[in-house]
Amino acid sequence: MRYYPALVLLLLLVPQVLVAAPTARAVVSIGEDGVAVVRMEVQLVEGLNEVPLPVEPVELTLEVVPAEVTWVRDGLTLYLLSPRNLTATVTYVANVTPVGGTLVLRVADGARVRLELHSRVVLLSVPESVLNYEKLQGGGVAVELLGPATVEYTVTPETATPTSPTTPTPAATPAATWVAVVAVAVVAIALVLLTRRRS
Repeated sequence: MRYYPALVLLLLLVPQVLVAAPTARAVVSIGEDGVAVVRMEVQLVEGLNEVPLPVEPVELTLEVVPAEVTWVRDGLTLYLLSPRNLTATVTYVANVTPVGGTLVLRVADGARVRLELHSRVVLLSVPESVLNYEKLQGGGVAVELLGPATVEYTVTPETATPTSPTTPTPAATPAATWVAVVAVAVVAIALVLLTRRRS
């Protein structure tokens, strides 16, 4: 976990001017379990960079790659100290609020987000600032929007594949087997007797 004193130390040790990284489009993937995972790529310059986060993260899930980039978070702002110009990947689990049977995801003001929804995820509200909409392979959808926005969604239960009922074949009971044997024997004896009478 990164602490606020670390940010103060960074500001004191780094003589470069704080640089605001270009606003990156974040991809928020909501899976069949309703968990929203945020992924964004940002272009960093050598020194201290400031990156706004589109959605509030869950503590301890935030990760920055490559590991040589030192970072600290303050609310919805991520400060990254980069040793050189590079592209960094930021990933984390979004903080989603459950309200009854609904899940609520809040997108920050000015954040550009691409929501990728699993086929079992159903939007219950459509934000006003939708920029694009498309269908994904596997039945999911992608919605691109601009914050601020409140996204309400739910996950539909998995439907079981119906199977045709099979009629069990009744097993022959010992009594039924003996009745059949006796009936065959009676018919055979009757045929023998009829044959002898004719001769």
